[in-house]
Amino acid sequence: MADRPDDVDVTIGLLSRATQDADPQPETREQADFQRLDDLSVCTTSGDTLVIVKFPRGDAINCHGRRWETKEFLMESQQLLRTGSSVFAAMLSPEGQVQTKRRLGRDGETHVQTQYVLNLTPPAEGDELASQVAQMSLSNGMRNWWQSCFVLNISKYLASGHDDVCPQHIEAVLSNFNIERQQRRSNDPPGAIGCLESPESRKIPDYCPIRHRAAILRVLVAISTGELVLNSAPRAATVTVVAKALDCVSVVADSVLTWLIAEPNQNFIDINTEDALTIAWILKIPVVTRAAFRILVIERAMEIVDKTRSKNSRGQPSSIFGRPRGSLSEEPETPIQHAAQRLVQRAEDVLAQLESDNVITHLGISQWPSDDQYLSHKLRDYVHHLVDVAEKQTMEFQFVGQYDQDRYRYISRNDLVPTEQIYQGLSPLQRVLTRYFWRSLFILASSDRILDSRFGLPRSSVIQGFHSELISAIGNLESKWAPSVLEINIPQTGPLALGLSDEEFNFLPLWAGGLDDGTGGVFQSEIPDAERGFPIGPGPAFCTGETIPSDDDDESSTLKGSEAPTIATGVCTDTMTNGFSVNATPSQTTGLDHDDMELAATTTKLSITRAQSSTAPPVAQGDLYDHPDIDMTATAQDNLDWMDDFSDDEDDLFPGDTDDMDMS
Repeated sequence: MADRPDDVDVTIGLLSRATQDADPQPETREQADFQRLDDLSVCTTSGDTLVIVKFPRGDAINCHGRRWETKEFLMESQQLLRTGSSVFAAMLSPEGQVQTKRRLGRDGETHVQTQYVLNLTPPAEGDELASQVAQMSLSNGMRNWWQSCFVLNISKYLASGHDDVCPQHIEAVLSNFNIERQQRRSNDPPGAIGCLESPESRKIPDYCPIRHRAAILRVLVAISTGELVLNSAPRAATVTVVAKALDCVSVVADSVLTWLIAEPNQNFIDINTEDALTIAWILKIPVVTRAAFRILVIERAMEIVDKTRSKNSRGQPSSIFGRPRGSLSEEPETPIQHAAQRLVQRAEDVLAQLESDNVITHLGISQWPSDDQYLSHKLRDYVHHLVDVAEKQTMEFQFVGQYDQDRYRYISRNDLVPTEQIYQGLSPLQRVLTRYFWRSLFILASSDRILDSRFGLPRSSVIQGFHSELISAIGNLESKWAPSVLEINIPQTGPLALGLSDEEFNFLPLWAGGLDDGTGGVFQSEIPDAERGFPIGPGPAFCTGETIPSDDDDESSTLKGSEAPTIATGVCTDTMTNGFSVNATPSQTTGLDHDDMELAATTTKLSITRAQSSTAPPVAQGDLYDHPDIDMTATAQDNLDWMDDFSDDEDDLFPGDTDDMDMS
């Protein structure tokens, strides 16, 4: 049945009200974006490069009801080359041009004679298309981000833009107005993103070939004019992948960064964290990368500690606190895994220090009665009591309400498990990774009540000085583990303590402030500490001073003390096995019959020194002859005969004229 006249009037009135906006500038930019793409083939009449983007045949239309058709337009080749794109450089090369024109000619197409021709139509099949489709497939969080306009009051010009295929444009506009009207009539708070009822006009596929080609056009327009309108998460993500495929990410990086950090749209980072990290990783945006990295590393660390989740944490649909989990490629996933392991170790260390007998020393407190054993024990017990209470304390209502409110952004009220209930199930080590643990520890330390009532300590100047330093030390720990200021303003991350250190950030690439230079060295195990505190072997054969077992000689592995052969290292003596060191220089080894001697040889001098035990302090090379344990005169005189044993092999041991050698 046709609409009655009064129904039509109501619809027109609603549509007029729904499209009104106090600021006409965003609307103007949106209209200009549509107009540029619609008239691309007509308005671009100058340039030495013909660009072709073919659209699939069909009835796909945009928001203006215009059909998407193949675009052919002109651009300047120098504009394309100035992007630094290796893709454009290859396509504009003589070899690339021959290939492109041959393919176009084979298809029976003729074009205006221009110096260059670029066919940027995505491939119809093959691995390249499969890779691009996989990267451009939108997550549920991306496709549902339009709902953030109602949940978080984000501007519709940032989040509510329609898909490039929009056959139900009017219905989509009216659905927004209807949702707003229902929220005004209801006293209930807005629902969670992804939980609002989605009209058919808002249900878009995860990949769309029209969206793909429209993104290519927008990147080319950005190269030509500098204009890039990003009005939705799907558009921002698709443009990013297209810019990566064309090797010109710098063209879109600033626009995407502006979209990501525009308040309150920065909520996208801590709700769709994996998507935000993927975009920032492609575009090499350090601030967004580090902010998203913080969240994912903390979440992963908490799951590593939780043995019930750690084995399948990547397969879980949500994090411990219920944030919907996305997917990541291997490239950003690897540093997250390593950083989470390092964070767990750091959390274990700080918890062990807070529970240790040397906690006052670890906190760096200088004002405490170290000469009064009774009072020192009392103060140590006092600090231990604060830590114990903070570990076991139930989350207070004021914090529960705020954390739950943060989580309502992405969890429906019917499905939300209260933060207090989740917190109760956390281990002490997991609680160290929450903001509430550090906040409660600071509040407890700042109170005089426990200090006076439970421990009855005198309010002397020493005790007051100790208490003041304790508050400062705990406050410093809180700011370190749960900082209030981050790279980007994302204050609604719930209970997570986002205080990563350089130990975790080092796993990021160089462009993000890390140490990963692409060689993989940052992910390798550290060189073991030397036994004496410093390396005793130069070069790549890093010598630690530890015994090296031999698989070939069981007898040598059982030698004790001075029975083992030794080798000169320039400073101390290394215990060896089977007469070989790490550097395998048998010419410097001594025999088992002379285990108390060490032969230190150079090409010009021969020195004889007494072998030192592994526990003896190192002897500085300049003080070698002044050492009280070494009588060089007697030692050299008594052992010159022993040197004759080597006379037959001296040419091998010391190449050159041995008569000129200084035996001192």
